[in-house]
Amino acid sequence: MEERLRILKMVEEKKITAEEAAELLKALEMEEEREIKRVPRRFRWLKIKVTDTNTNKVKVNLSIPYSLLSWGMRIAGRFTPSDLLEEHGIDFNDLLKAIEEGETGKIVDVYDEEDGEHVEISLE
Repeated sequence: MEERLRILKMVEEKKITAEEAAELLKALEMEEEREIKRVPRRFRWLKIKVTDTNTNKVKVNLSIPYSLLSWGMRIAGRFTPSDLLEEHGIDFNDLLKAIEEGETGKIVDVYDEEDGEHVEISLE
């Protein structure tokens, strides 16, 4: 977005012509499309499972489709206390990076003995 505004500002200041701006905007759009294609999407689902370790009863079994994942991660980031994540050695930014890079398999596997819960998050 910032690049687009700079191009328009250069037209306004008469540093480049409208035709030159159109070429720059098209080149910028093509680069953005290439960036989107570079992000691998080998998985289709983010799966979250929380099990009560005392009863082995599944408390949460959630599957989020990849198409909603970005939205879901933003929501989760607002409601997940960072100290809780840090307590279990989970870096939210590392988790987002793993998702963006298209990693698959189990990305979080935490046993919370105090609360008697086992949390698994995987990309499938």
